[in-house]
Amino acid sequence: MENLEQPTLVSVVPIVKNAINETPRNLLKVEKSSLSKRVTLTASVPPIQSFYSDHEQVVEWVELNKVMGVQYFNFYVNNISKPVEQVREHYVHERLARVLYWKLPISQNERHYFGQLAAINDCLYRRKLESDWTQCVDLDEFVVYQRNTPLSLPLLLYELSIHNASICVPACSF
Repeated sequence: MENLEQPTLVSVVPIVKNAINETPRNLLKVEKSSLSKRVTLTASVPPIQSFYSDHEQVVEWVELNKVMGVQYFNFYVNNISKPVEQVREHYVHERLARVLYWKLPISQNERHYFGQLAAINDCLYRRKLESDWTQCVDLDEFVVYQRNTPLSLPLLLYELSIHNASICVPACSF
């Protein structure tokens, strides 16, 4: 974005019949990066909601992703329990994570699944200048690979990219 001013506010606007010319009802502040250097791999969790309370699962998820090579974490939060808030604060304090409070002032009927697609797009645009690779996964999902020799996810992605290899990721539901 050379010679362009960076926006300070953005808006999430639903495309609803008879609402196209309405003034946006919400303005979201564009936050500057807290990272001092570019990272290779970021993991982003779409909106956590329903007063999510499994703090042990959050620790397990973050620590396994760190072992796999993830260097930074984005958490989009709608509402969480106090224990999960404390875990989140620990990782923010360690400068391993950023939390974005994701309370969109539009009705549930105007957005899908707590604005998950909007959060994923927000993450991809927010991280594109800060991270080589970004994965968007829920707290009950892990990105793992099968290989004879141990290799971190960033090295695997780099190896595939230098050989112009396609990366095929099958979607699985359990």
